[in-house]
Amino acid sequence: MDVNATVLTTVSAPQFVAFVKQGVTYIRDSRTPNTPHQLSSVPGYPAGVLSVGLAPSPTALSSVLNVTVSTNTRVFQAGCLVQPEPGVGNNPAWPGNCGSFTEILNPGM
Repeated sequence: MDVNATVLTTVSAPQFVAFVKQGVTYIRDSRTPNTPHQLSSVPGYPAGVLSVGLAPSPTALSSVLNVTVSTNTRVFQAGCLVQPEPGVGNNPAWPGNCGSFTEILNPGM
């Protein structure tokens, strides 16, 4: 599979697993266990992603999952609405439930 990075987190009841393969970030939502969702189509997704991190949003602990990705020199983050379940009600299905990736760190390396 040649995965660059893998991370696991639980926010409320659902479990989320993220991994990077050949620069593309995937998230598996425990509510859709057989479908890893690709995030490379989310606006602002950077080229050359090497790693991914997941954490609940500090402002919306149970409803927004922050997805943080890094390249060799920069770090980007997007918030994905995970409650209600993506694809249910007014919440778009993955990856439409995610806001744009924005740069949060550029260490100038």
